[in-house]
Amino acid sequence: MLEPEIGRYVRWVRPEGIHLTLKFMGEIPIATVEKVLKSLPEAVLGSSPFPLAIKGFGVFPNPRRPRVLWAGLDGDLETLSKLQLVVETRLACLDCPKKQRTFSPHLTLGRVRRNVSQGELFKIGELMSSVERAYPFEVEC
Repeated sequence: MLEPEIGRYVRWVRPEGIHLTLKFMGEIPIATVEKVLKSLPEAVLGSSPFPLAIKGFGVFPNPRRPRVLWAGLDGDLETLSKLQLVVETRLACLDCPKKQRTFSPHLTLGRVRRNVSQGELFKIGELMSSVERAYPFEVEC
């Protein structure tokens, strides 16, 4: 789709590395990792599957200076936001403080390489923002 036009300017995320971040934690001690791995399954126990769809593509921070290429999400965003809040709240109890940033669900697809001309940056931003297509899937906790 976009690979022939902008592929050489982008470091793509490998398919197995694409994920939805509910809580970015950065580097944490091993003891905390163990607590997180025990705590999160308990937090989402009994959650029902819910539908989402990949819909819309864009860039951060903006089309004039794209650095990150992303896929947007649509569907049952209310349930997704509740899940994110459960995760955020549970992890706050494990010394992973809550962030003040608003949850912005997206899938990172790639990062723009350094030393890309302003013209190519603009082209990348415009191409990513112009793609409109939905790809439905179901989330299971």
